[in-house]
Amino acid sequence: MTKKVLETPRLLLIKSVENEEELLIPFFADLMVNRYLGEGKPKGVPQVREAMLIHKKHWSAFGHGFFLIFNKETKEFVGRCGLVHLGMQHDHPDVEIGYMFYEKFWGKGYATEVARRLLKWGFEELKLPSIIGVTRKENIASQRVLEKLGMQPNGEALYPNTQVVCDYYEVLPESAILS
Repeated sequence: MTKKVLETPRLLLIKSVENEEELLIPFFADLMVNRYLGEGKPKGVPQVREAMLIHKKHWSAFGHGFFLIFNKETKEFVGRCGLVHLGMQHDHPDVEIGYMFYEKFWGKGYATEVARRLLKWGFEELKLPSIIGVTRKENIASQRVLEKLGMQPNGEALYPNTQVVCDYYEVLPESAILS
C-alpha cells in the first residue's frame, strides 16, 4: 500500500504505517474513542483486523479512506480521520467525513484542523460533489466542528448497521469553509 500523506499545521495524516495494527488495537479498545462511534462500544482484536481489511479495500476501490493522525512535533499517534462511503458501505453514494481521537487530544482544535484538510482534499483533488458528516445527537462538540466547516443539517436517520439515530449534515464545494 502506498503512503498517502496529507498535512495540517500541527498534524500529519498518513495512509498506512508498518505498525498500524499495534496502534489501532488499543485505540479501538479505548472506551472514550468509541463513545460516539457506532454502538458506542470498544472493539476487539478480530473486529479491528476485519475493519482494517475493509479499509484497505476501500482505499483500493476509491482512492480515499482513513488516515492515521500523528502530531508533527512529538510524532505521537493521536487518532484517525478520513473520507469513506457512509458506514463503510462501499456501494453507498454518500462520502462521509470522520475523525476520532484519544480523549487526551480532545479540545485542542485537531478535529477542525483535520476536517478542513479532508474537505479541501475531497473537493479539490478527489472532485467529490458533496461530503456528509454524521454525529450522534449527544456529540455536541462534533456538531460544532461540522458547522465550522460550513456543513448544514440535513435531517436525522439511523446510522448504517446500528440502531443509533444520528444527525446528518452536508456541504457542497461552494459552501465549504476551508480556512
